[in-house]
Amino acid sequence: MATHLVEGGPDLDELKRLYDQGKLDFLKEELDTYFALHKEEITDYCSKTGALPRNRPQTRQENTNENSGNGRRLDETVEEYIKRKGSIDFYEEIRAQIHEIEKEIWIVHERDPSVPDEQIREQWITKYAGRWRAWRVSEILYVFEQNRNHYLNMLN
Repeated sequence: MATHLVEGGPDLDELKRLYDQGKLDFLKEELDTYFALHKEEITDYCSKTGALPRNRPQTRQENTNENSGNGRRLDETVEEYIKRKGSIDFYEEIRAQIHEIEKEIWIVHERDPSVPDEQIREQWITKYAGRWRAWRVSEILYVFEQNRNHYLNMLN
């Protein structure tokens, strides 16, 4: 398995459990959309890093993750690209973070309604935003890994 987890994210057992329960299915559609919209950018990155020869479509053998002649595996390079980007649907991920912050506000207000919302937001961002991002990127990488042939075929 080529997946390189992001520090602070879930472990592989947790990702497998979530995936098997269908709780990561929404990411398949987001990845489909992302690969369709950013195909050229992804293939350019792969070409520049040596995983995909420039100006030449991949062969079926290369697409199944054999080394492309220069020691770089395409799936690992695409995972590196996703990690560098850190997002596949910025607006949806912002909405998801806002939802988590709103849940935190509700929980805190159940205990102490006098705590200002802004204070709760700032605390959530300080305490959880980095971990939330690491978790999401790990989920994206896991879904990519589980369906890598599908996504790599989209690059042809």
